[in-house]
Amino acid sequence: MSDGSRLHLVVGCNGPLGLELTAQLVARGERVRGLCRSGRAAAPPGVEILAGDAADRETMVRAATGADVIHGCVGVDFTRWRELWPPIVEGLLAGAAASGAPLLFADNLYACGPQEQPLREDLPGTTFGSKPALRARMAARFLAAHERGEARVALVRASDFYGPGCASPGWASGSSRPSSPAGRRASSARPTSRTPSPTCPTSPPPCSRSPMRPRLSARSGTFRTPRPSPSVRW
Repeated sequence: MSDGSRLHLVVGCNGPLGLELTAQLVARGERVRGLCRSGRAAAPPGVEILAGDAADRETMVRAATGADVIHGCVGVDFTRWRELWPPIVEGLLAGAAASGAPLLFADNLYACGPQEQPLREDLPGTTFGSKPALRARMAARFLAAHERGEARVALVRASDFYGPGCASPGWASGSSRPSSPAGRRASSARPTSRTPSPTCPTSPPPCSRSPMRPRLSARSGTFRTPRPSPSVRW
């Protein structure tokens, strides 16, 4: 148990990962502040919920004031990634830089691109496609900010979610599967390849424990979350 001296800012506190992480932090005795656009979240008693957009730098700076750790659990409309993600990245970095708190960003596997080998943390970012290349640029921006000393950042990567808080598991229903063959090869819902591959979906409970693990000092990096053996095939 914690002595409650640390304040965690959970950005995207009303999504499946943010809700589960908030609940686990509270159960550990940590203090939690949540940020989401609506200002409404099914959080445990005692959690402070703020209304605000992570893409707004001033909002993020205010929300991060006094925080000891920032958890980036934001999710956005898949069809609007190119529009919405870049300002959110800058907003998260602004909050981390102003507060001095480490930023643990919940990332996915798109940045790895199509692969014919097991996915590893040290794989270079891809230039493949639109969305995978965007995620690679996002990761590069986060890690470059860390290396330059602008903010302390670690990326915690997982595949598609299923289970608690996930209204429709896309890996099972097909709702998150890109419609084009190229998009399917780069999907974060499975190890990417040119042939049908096993899906390794991730449940929010174990994933939400993973962002607590990286210890940030002078080093940044990417960390994969625990997940079961591949069990679903497309």
